Amino acid sequence: MRIARNQDMTRGGVFAQLARFALPILISSVFQQMYTTVDTAIVGNTLGDAALAAIDSSAIVYDMIISLALGIGSGASGNRLSGGGGA
Repeated sequence: MRIARNQDMTRGGVFAQLARFALPILISSVFQQMYTTVDTAIVGNTLGDAALAAIDSSAIVYDMIISLALGIGSGASGNRLSGGGGA
């Protein structure tokens, strides 16, 4: 599959451009949710309530950091694809 280096995101269908832009974020969010679910199940069944509470309290901070990194990466990618120069 050949990746276009310069793609004008101001032309063409809005939905197609938006879906193409948002798909990597959606896929990574699904994998992140699966990781959290499996982690919670394993810790809850093996280590007990205190460890599960620690995982639950830190999950929000971890998710915020991951979401911020994905948003910045996607924004830089969109800027580059729309011809804005950028990263």
